[in-house]
Amino acid sequence: MRYAAVTKETPEGCEAFVADFPDCESKGESLEDALIALRSVLHRHFDELFRSGEEIEAPSSWTEFIEAALLSSDGSKTATYLVVIGRAPNNYAAWVPDLPVCVSVGDTLTEMRAMIKEAIEFHIEFLEECGDSVPLPESAGSFIDVALPSAEPVAD
Repeated sequence: MRYAAVTKETPEGCEAFVADFPDCESKGESLEDALIALRSVLHRHFDELFRSGEEIEAPSSWTEFIEAALLSSDGSKTATYLVVIGRAPNNYAAWVPDLPVCVSVGDTLTEMRAMIKEAIEFHIEFLEECGDSVPLPESAGSFIDVALPSAEPVAD
């Protein structure tokens, strides 16, 4: 299975988590180290689900970059944020890792993309009006391939 991963460079190295399983997270000295560690975390997570008889869900999230206008007098300043998009049975949902609580839902992918762009712009405008600092876009997207656990064949 191929899952979307969100990565972020830090002064200590790199952090990573799986978009479909945000609790599956890791750290490493480099992006490669963080993704190798993340694959191990995901394997353990899947093994636990498999042993308990729970279903392992197929990937339903991916990442995209959305460019949004920032508050400025000439309106020409923009920033590009990574957005995690998920497909639900009846709609699409999105959230921005670098802007906590910045989320949106739309009936179609096109509608959701427009709404998350608007949500980013409103979120940044609110932060600036309150005198709070606006988090810089730091997250990036990647993919992580993981083999699913399977039952061992029974010996004859």
